[in-house]
Amino acid sequence: MAGGYEWMYRFNLPLRTEFEFMNRTEVTYNVSPLFTNAPSGALASTAQNVTGMLKAYWHFPVDSALWWPFVSVASAGRTTRRKASTRRAAAAR
Repeated sequence: MAGGYEWMYRFNLPLRTEFEFMNRTEVTYNVSPLFTNAPSGALASTAQNVTGMLKAYWHFPVDSALWWPFVSVASAGRTTRRKASTRRAAAAR
């Protein structure tokens, strides 16, 4: 999901800001194929990844409709949570 605001129209500032957010919940993966001699209690894991990014663009107005140079800055953060269990432990629950 992303959203932004163009500051030029209302405040006459050549600035544009954007915020992006991504949440990938419960992505399941199996690491057993990585082990050639995996025991019967294979390792299965889930992961959650949450990411947010804030961006700002400062435009330099020039007398051209085809070209409008800008500089941008961005700040981002993320968090990842992982859970791992064996199939034997999951079946015992």
